[in-house]
Parts: sequence; C-alpha cells; structure tokens
Amino acid sequence: MTLLSTTISERLVSSLAKQLDDQDTLPLDSFIHWALYDADNGYYKQPRKRVGKSKDSDFYTSSSFQKLWAQLILESSVKLLGDENLKEYVFVEIAAEPESCLFSEVDHPFSSYKVIRLGEEYDIPPLSVVYSNEWLDAQPFKRFSFSKSLGGWCEHRVKVEKSSIREIITDTPISLEEVLPLGEKDQPQDGYTIDWPTGAHQALLKLIQSSDWKGLFMTFDYGFHTTSEILENKSMGSGRAYKNHVQYNNILQTPGEQDITCHLCWEHIIDLLNQNAFQHVSNHSQESFLIKHAPDQLEKIIRQGTQAEKNKIKELIHPHYLGQKFQVITGRR
Repeated sequence: MTLLSTTISERLVSSLAKQLDDQDTLPLDSFIHWALYDADNGYYKQPRKRVGKSKDSDFYTSSSFQKLWAQLILESSVKLLGDENLKEYVFVEIAAEPESCLFSEVDHPFSSYKVIRLGEEYDIPPLSVVYSNEWLDAQPFKRFSFSKSLGGWCEHRVKVEKSSIREIITDTPISLEEVLPLGEKDQPQDGYTIDWPTGAHQALLKLIQSSDWKGLFMTFDYGFHTTSEILENKSMGSGRAYKNHVQYNNILQTPGEQDITCHLCWEHIIDLLNQNAFQHVSNHSQESFLIKHAPDQLEKIIRQGTQAEKNKIKELIHPHYLGQKFQVITGRR
C-alpha cells in the first residue's frame, strides 16, 4: 500500500493547522471536509465552474444536459406521485451548483420550486419532492485498512508538517462494527483498504430528520450495491479526486482545487431510508429508471428530436455511458 503525500502552500498549512486543535493528526474525513467546504479554501466555496463538458470544468454529470434532463426528471416525478395533487407539493432540489437549477428552462406543475445549495441549511416544506444529483458523493468519507500483524482495522489520518501533508495509518485497531455493518466476514488480506461514506450517511439523516416532511425522495449517484462488495472485492478503496476531467488517486494534492469523492453503499442508504419511515424504497440503474418512469419524453426525443438531442439521450441511458454508471434511489414517506 502506497500512502499519499503532497506539498502545499504555507497559507494552506496554516489554515489546515487550525483544524488540528491539540492533536498531531486529523481524521481523513475532517481533512476532506476542510478541503471541500472550508469558507476560505474549500473546493465547493470557490467561484469556479465545476460541472460541465468544457475544458475548464472538472467533471460532468446528467444535470449537464440541462433542459433535457429537467424534462426527464419532471416526467419521472409526476409518474412516481401517481394520482397525487401536484399543486400540494414543493419541488426541492438539493445541492444545485451556484450558476444553475433544474427547472430554469422548464415549467413545472408543483406549488413552488426551492433550491438548497451545498452548505445551506435543509429547510424542507411539509409535503415535498426532494431531488438530488451527485449530492451524497460530495460528502467526506473515512478510510480504514486491515493490518494482519495488529489483527484489526486501522483508521487513516492526515499529518500536517512544515510544508506538506501526508497520509498515515494509526497503530491501534478500532472496532469497525461501530462505523459500518460488517456482519460475518472472512478476515481480509493484509493492507485491504476501504473508503466508507460516513459523510453521506450523516447528510442523508440530517435531511430526512430535519423536519417531519413527507413526500417523494429521489437521488441519483454512483455506488456499490452491498457492503459485502466493498469488503470483499474492492481492496484499494474507491476514494479519488477529479480536476479538469482527469481522475487522480492522490486525494491530498491541490486541496481546494479538486473534487474529492468515493462510492456510496446503496444497501446502507436503503436501510437508513427504511429506518426513517420511507416505503417502497427502490434502487434502479439510471438506464432502467428513465425507461420506466420517463418513457414519453424518451419516445418524443427519439421520434422528433434533433440529432444532438438523440445523442444526449444515448449518453444518459446507454450502459457504456451514464446509464449504468449512475443509480437512482427513490422512496415515499
């Protein structure tokens, strides 16, 4: 296993050192929170274009297709609500980018439309459709690796030095069952590493427990289906960084200038929803979800759309593009 390290500016060292309090090191998730959300240096606090296909952005996602994507989400929402009176619902978009919002070019049948951007407090109306796209993966995560000599899982932390930061592994095993549902698993190989999306779970719980709101929850993101898949088949973890459409394994480098993310665990997300009174919770690939819930818009574009619109549809639903890369979780409460 190769541990990460990088050189950073004195300004960043000084800012990060303030996060340490009286400790010598910082938990990895605390470092990621600082790198993404620090008021002065955080990636998501910078006035820059992060999402899109231009060379100056860092990644693109389904929301980059703007009006077309909004039409698909609108039809899907209406179909999922069935015979409900749509005028009683507020459509709430979580974590929209500063320069965009889903329904900027599309009329909708809901009573109103509310946007909550990254870092803002969750204020969910009593009856809502709550939608997000790549919100949960934009949260901090913890990293653990298995030590055969110590006979347990050890947490990764970040050490701040004079002009650099580096990843270290604690030498005291922890009870990983307190962090994630292990169940009965065989002992992994020495150095087996997992990235566990603790920040995503905390953000989801904060959202669904922020008030006694009811309605439809719908989130699009990428992740592994089960905890077993993470613990048995992904020995290098899934944490990574993106900058200018290039993926990096070194999540410590250029803090504040790159996105940092890891895969979600859908099994655990579904459990959290079920535990908080959501019913009919389902998990689909983006491809199957849109074919099932937005067939009219898909057919209209395939029959009448321009070639550019047809190409966009292909990217959104084709298994080799975004169709299988992204999954959708929906639930009603």
